[in-house]
Amino acid sequence: MKIYILRHGEAEHLLEDWSLRISYNDFIESIYRWGDSELTENGVEQCKDVAKELEGKYSVVFSSPLERTKETAKIVNISKRPIYYEDNLQEITMKPPFFLKGIKLSTNMWIATCVIKSLYSFLFIKQLKEIRDLYRLFFMSGEKGILVVSHSARIHALLLYAVISKYWKLKSKNIKPCGVSLVEFTLEGEPIKQKGETVTDL
Repeated sequence: MKIYILRHGEAEHLLEDWSLRISYNDFIESIYRWGDSELTENGVEQCKDVAKELEGKYSVVFSSPLERTKETAKIVNISKRPIYYEDNLQEITMKPPFFLKGIKLSTNMWIATCVIKSLYSFLFIKQLKEIRDLYRLFFMSGEKGILVVSHSARIHALLLYAVISKYWKLKSKNIKPCGVSLVEFTLEGEPIKQKGETVTDL
């Protein structure tokens, strides 16, 4: 089984100045605003280019339901394969630590504080479970080729899980807008003997 993990094309929010220092509240407002972000003209062209690269390699599409990923999935899916929208493929978003509310940071630094917060809280465990459930979903689909359309942070988590898993292997990584990463399902022994165990331990 091969899983092609595609980041959405260039979207409007990626053109903002993420180095500009903003307040805690401004960052929270940005998170909600990004939920409606659509592809730019360049993003649409990126999708058209990658569609040719992926044509014939997948039989089903799993996509985040946010607008920019829906647009990406529809443009890329020139073979008209079924598209399923999964909430667990949405971008991973959270509020930064509240004690930082009185300072201003760049968007990139606010995102970094969210990552650190997730590592030191139960949110990381919840996210790990969501990623594991996604891989189980992909495996149980029975498809040999799957296209997954998602967002930067979620893709980072999907690829990290593949790195630490004994069943999923990361073959290539590209998390730029419309970048394609490849993850393959592999077994060390005879598949028939391991299949029942594999499903529960993915």
